[in-house]
Amino acid sequence: MQPAKQEIGQMKISADNYCFFLGGNDAEMEGIRLLLANLNNKIFDHELSWDTASLSSYKKDLESISDEEIPVLIELTNPDNIPIPQRTIIVDHHGDRAGTTAKTSLEQIATLLDIELDREQMLISANDKGHIRGMLAI
Repeated sequence: MQPAKQEIGQMKISADNYCFFLGGNDAEMEGIRLLLANLNNKIFDHELSWDTASLSSYKKDLESISDEEIPVLIELTNPDNIPIPQRTIIVDHHGDRAGTTAKTSLEQIATLLDIELDREQMLISANDKGHIRGMLAI
């Protein structure tokens, strides 16, 4: 499978350029972690809980990446208004990004990487969005 390619400004990137910053631990984040484990990308995981899933936990990590690397922030809040590079990709499906038709974070990562979810990943995603009813619907 060819890595997904996108353009950000003048820079052409491939999926290899993504650096992932993981949010609060739950079943969906574990599914994302397992999906990313098979890739060669940088993964920053401070094993945060929901109440500590803030970008401030990754401030030094974010500052350490190169200009060619694309930060992918997954379900991280930013109450301290940490500056983020313009090339940053925000992955979330809570708050103003919520809705019954909104893709879950796991689905967004799969789309970004052009990966098809397996049945277990689809169930995790359905549970995160619609709980048991969501799981029964697939």
